[in-house]
Amino acid sequence: MPFDGTMNPVVLELQIARGRIERGWCQRRIQTLHGEVCLLGALEYTKSGEQVLTPAAAAVARQTFPKYKDLKGTPPLMLAMWNDDLSRTKAEVLAVLDQAIAAESLGVGPLN
Repeated sequence: MPFDGTMNPVVLELQIARGRIERGWCQRRIQTLHGEVCLLGALEYTKSGEQVLTPAAAAVARQTFPKYKDLKGTPPLMLAMWNDDLSRTKAEVLAVLDQAIAAESLGVGPLN
């Protein structure tokens, strides 16, 4: 996929999420009235009302929590708590998205 002219769909999702965060980031809610989104809001982690880690959210989780081997059991709440930490910055959220994009583009694990 990296060299056959097709885009990795996870990388595309991550790039879209990064653009959403770049336009406006928030904490303690999925989205504000002004369109700012948290990390999970940017990743649109809900499918049919279920809380699941999409492949894009799992890619971010691998960068954020590299010690967890099996992310299938990692609840989206962990990413929400990471995003909502009062010391967290928009720059850190963008950086973890950049790491996830790079790792998924190369087909490798955590880049930390």
